[in-house]
Order: sequence, then C-alpha cells, then structure tokens
Amino acid sequence: MDTNIDQPVTPPTTPAPEIPTAPVVVTPTSPKKFDPRELFSKIKIPKKILISVAIALILLVVLVIVSSMLGQKRGGVAPQITETPAPTEEPISEIPSQYADDPDVAEIKKQMDELDQDLDEASFRDDTLRSPTLDWKVEFDD
Repeated sequence: MDTNIDQPVTPPTTPAPEIPTAPVVVTPTSPKKFDPRELFSKIKIPKKILISVAIALILLVVLVIVSSMLGQKRGGVAPQITETPAPTEEPISEIPSQYADDPDVAEIKKQMDELDQDLDEASFRDDTLRSPTLDWKVEFDD
C-alpha cells in the first residue's frame, strides 16, 4: 500500500438540498388617514370627572358674567381734571466774554456779518444747468 502523507485528507461532502422559495409580492397600501375620533376614543375619562369639569366651566362663565354686570353698576372714582402747568422761562443771563472789547474780535465779527449779508443777497439759481435727458430704450446684446 502506497499512501501519500503529504496530501490532506478531506471528508466526503454531500451537496445541501435546495429549498424552493416562493416569490414575495409587495402590494402598495394607501397611507392611513388621521382620524381624530380614533385618537380620542382610546382615552378613557370617567363620567364623574367629565361632568364635574363641565359644571366648573359653566360656573366660571356665570361668575365672569355676574362680576362684569356688578362692576358696571358701581360708580368708579372720577379723575380730577387739573390744568397743565405752563413752563416758566428762565431769563438767559449772558456772561460777557473777556474778548468782547478786543478790536480784532470786533473786526472778525464785522467781516462775518458782511459775508452773511452778501450770502443773503446772492442768487444761486442758474438756469443754464439742466439735467441730461435719459435714453430709456436700453437693449442688451445676446
């Protein structure tokens, strides 16, 4: 017997049987619409609590109506009308400047008064200045 030791020994294998699978068909379903009645039907509130809350709300509404009616019957405090005080004018006290008698300051004041008078008499209107006419037909090249 001649055996080869270098070769690995492999056990005999049997092929796995194939299992037939049925095709899966997905049918589109329409989205379920929101029904508020279904939401509130899941909440269970005892009738005693529901009746007591309803009675409390009705009493609150009646209380608000009665208090508003009684509040209108009472006469409120009338506001007193007084005259608004007139502002008093404080006399403006001018403190004379130490340079009020200076001849140079007096000369500058005289020149400023002359310039103010010239500006008041000058006419700055120039009828030759006209705004340009605008071309409203603007075309762009493609």
